Amino acid sequence: MRKLIHRPHQFIDAGENFMTPHVLSYWRVGDYTVELSTGEGFNHAPIWGVTVKTESGESVHKLCQCHHSIGAAMAHIAGLDQ
Repeated sequence: MRKLIHRPHQFIDAGENFMTPHVLSYWRVGDYTVELSTGEGFNHAPIWGVTVKTESGESVHKLCQCHHSIGAAMAHIAGLDQ
């Protein structure tokens, strides 16, 4: 089950990912914590990042992705719930 666990009132500048440093929300999906963030691509177009972490905080690189629309990013998050 996918559950929103935090949505900041303003961007949180996480600084961890230079491409998508502005955190939009955190989700709990199964055993994972998922971060949805945004930033600019190399051509200055907006991009959205989905970072998937284990309970111990380690990134699950094979599940992390970058998307060119928030809809695609949200679909990716929804797909993690299957």
